[in-house]
Amino acid sequence: MMNNNNFEQDMLTLENDLGETERFAVLDVVEFEGLEYLILNPENEESFEQEIVILQIRSVSDDEEEYVGIEDEELLEAVFQKFQKRHKDEFDFSD
Repeated sequence: MMNNNNFEQDMLTLENDLGETERFAVLDVVEFEGLEYLILNPENEESFEQEIVILQIRSVSDDEEEYVGIEDEELLEAVFQKFQKRHKDEFDFSD
């Protein structure tokens, strides 16, 4: 489980392919192998455990970007490990 009570977060509202919206706390942007990844935590008042969502940031134009899901489990793990290493003193990553 990942906990941090002293971390101020920006919020982001995203729309999925079905047109449903969900709010996320933006935890970080991680660069890995020349690409940027958005590290998010879904806002869900009913959940006591925190979930992490990792999306690749793709530039669509000079002032627009899109966020793309990642299917490669090894890539997800590598990006998450980089996030963990960067924030080891801010979060408790114990299971």
